[in-house]
Amino acid sequence: MLNRIWFILLIVLCLLLPAAAVCEWETVAENDRLVLAYDPQESQIMLTDRVTGEIWRSTPEDIAQDTVASGMNKINRQSDLIVTFHNPTYVTNQVNSYTGSIKNGDFTWEKIENGVEIRYYFPKQGFLIPVRYELEEDGLKASVLSQQIQENVWTLSENPEDIEKAASGKDKQSVMTVSLLPFMGAAGTGDEGYLVIPDGSGALIHFNNGRSSAAAYQQDVFGRDSTLSVKKAATRTFQVNMPLFGMIRNGFGMMAVVDQGAAQAQLNAAVSGQLTGYNNAYFTVTYISMESNTLMAGSSSSKSVTLAANTFRDMGDFVVRYYLLDKENADYTDIAALYRSQLKLTDHTGTPAGTQLKMVASIPSIKTFIGIPYNSVTVLTSYGEAADVLTDLHQAGVEGLTLQYAGWSSQSVQGRMVTGLDLDGRLGGQDGFNRLLSAAENTSSGLTLSVDLVNLYKNGNGYWSLFSAADNVNSTARIMNEYLMSTGAQDPSGKSWYLLRPDVVKDAAEKLASSLSGKLKEHTGVTLTALGKTLYSSLGKNGISRTASGAYWQKAFEALQTSVPYLTAETPSSYAFPYLIQADGTPMASSRYDVTDTDIPFYQLVVHGAMVMYTEPLNELGNIEDAVLKMAEYGVYPAWRLIYRDPALLSGTDGADWYATSVSAWREDVIRVAEQMKQLSHYASMSMTGHERLTADLSVTTYENGDRVYVNYGNTDAQEDGITVPARSFTIREVE
Repeated sequence: MLNRIWFILLIVLCLLLPAAAVCEWETVAENDRLVLAYDPQESQIMLTDRVTGEIWRSTPEDIAQDTVASGMNKINRQSDLIVTFHNPTYVTNQVNSYTGSIKNGDFTWEKIENGVEIRYYFPKQGFLIPVRYELEEDGLKASVLSQQIQENVWTLSENPEDIEKAASGKDKQSVMTVSLLPFMGAAGTGDEGYLVIPDGSGALIHFNNGRSSAAAYQQDVFGRDSTLSVKKAATRTFQVNMPLFGMIRNGFGMMAVVDQGAAQAQLNAAVSGQLTGYNNAYFTVTYISMESNTLMAGSSSSKSVTLAANTFRDMGDFVVRYYLLDKENADYTDIAALYRSQLKLTDHTGTPAGTQLKMVASIPSIKTFIGIPYNSVTVLTSYGEAADVLTDLHQAGVEGLTLQYAGWSSQSVQGRMVTGLDLDGRLGGQDGFNRLLSAAENTSSGLTLSVDLVNLYKNGNGYWSLFSAADNVNSTARIMNEYLMSTGAQDPSGKSWYLLRPDVVKDAAEKLASSLSGKLKEHTGVTLTALGKTLYSSLGKNGISRTASGAYWQKAFEALQTSVPYLTAETPSSYAFPYLIQADGTPMASSRYDVTDTDIPFYQLVVHGAMVMYTEPLNELGNIEDAVLKMAEYGVYPAWRLIYRDPALLSGTDGADWYATSVSAWREDVIRVAEQMKQLSHYASMSMTGHERLTADLSVTTYENGDRVYVNYGNTDAQEDGITVPARSFTIREVE
């Protein structure tokens, strides 16, 4: 209401006091719902929603009241761009658009159709960055015109003598990153609401949460680029699996989505008291990455140097779209529904969800002969034994079984790339595999074969690290290593491997798709263990950007979707959503960084109904009863990692951590949990339309047909909406 009154007053003042400072805004575009205005003095934009009366400014209006910000952070509040750059010796620095361009009037602007284009010139740094703001039907399109960025520009004069004179003694400064609209819609200390962060299952950062001593949130969209070297591995975290953030401010909502350049974007968020007195979120696009390398490692002449990777601006414009929600009292479920509609995800018509068995067929091992060690393979679950497990559990009443089968291929178990249906005679060969297919069909079970199209552990089968591996910044094959969980340091006794070059990943997927075409029955397919969650570049002289890699990934998914009846992926990010029937290893929590407050099922709200979702193996999570309650709340279904034979066989192998995987040991738990979740199985094909945490112990999840699932984590019964939810249990309230 206050914003609506302010908008009316703004119009009245502009009519009565044309010279007033409030009238410096110039309307550059408008439609039935929105008005886009530009301030040519301060180079700021303002987006006004005619429906709700809300005003969303690119920079805060009341910065004089902010007593927290200091130094560069103080000026950043007045800037639409924050730029990181480096000089020829790779020393990095930062400048914002206010200090570097606006303050001394070193920018130009012009009206364009539906908006404004601004060219920010930074004379001290010698670069020019153009941006464009365009009004759309339901929001704002903001673009950094990446391919029009100019460097080594020391004068805007076109006179050759002026250019030569201005450049004398100047070193080229290279633009590394650009942060776009860092304070768009920023909320102050008097505002109520939160930021929505798609980290893992999703997290909320409440405004003014008092976590000023925590680090600001900063994570790469779709995870870190694996081709960049790392000296110490971080503790396990979840990825930003969707290129968006949401903001609920005083009951009104905004969603920002990276529409172009998401693979090279970074999501940033902060609360008041950390850097400034505002709560804000924004995206940064990375054109150049830096990494440290050790030259002549291990010698007395070893030297640590910092090198810049390739300059990647092939995404075209870096585009962020800001969508305004057209309702009051909006929440994160509305943002999830809006993003789901942007992805055009629709409910599938598949069978109800049940239980997933992640069974391991075989694993590499080292055996000895007369005291001499040699590489071998240990069989853990043959084709016939996997068939027996499906039959047994089906007869015990477990419905909707899905078997994800790892180590099934004679090639993959040796670390080579899988190129077809390479069955292993040690597991039963073709006859044993036919028996497994028959068991899956007779029990109406799904069957997916695990395939890794990213990691190359051993040369052969047409793929060699010398020719097929992704390169690091030195134009040499990037070697991946294992890291110790205790210290994060590289494990000196751990194994090493390579990443396939992105264009080779596409070729490998197409080759596999061609080989499998027509050979798999309905509900039989492939699980991509890495392709759905791992996106990386290839550096060096023949560089491939993450944006280009994303295009190769798209072609890989398209090829497999066409040839494989049932395509699934482990913990997929949004770039994989349109191609999948099922998501495995679904995140059930966020990374829980200190700045965040609450985990939410944002991932599930976006995906539910479009894909069946299964958890990480329950027998690796600890408390199974807690996991059952979380599954009921999040609409995700149980998975188990199992082997048929004695887990003692895992000793001394890479699967030594899977000691608690015996089918016989977990059989009764699998049956019991399946029975508990059975009443929720039909919701798998429905979209999730609502979620709310009613109390610290009670939540409610709503589905598209109106049914509600109440989950009580407490130790006493709970009363809600006229029903009793038993302690440590869940209750369904069906629509009459």
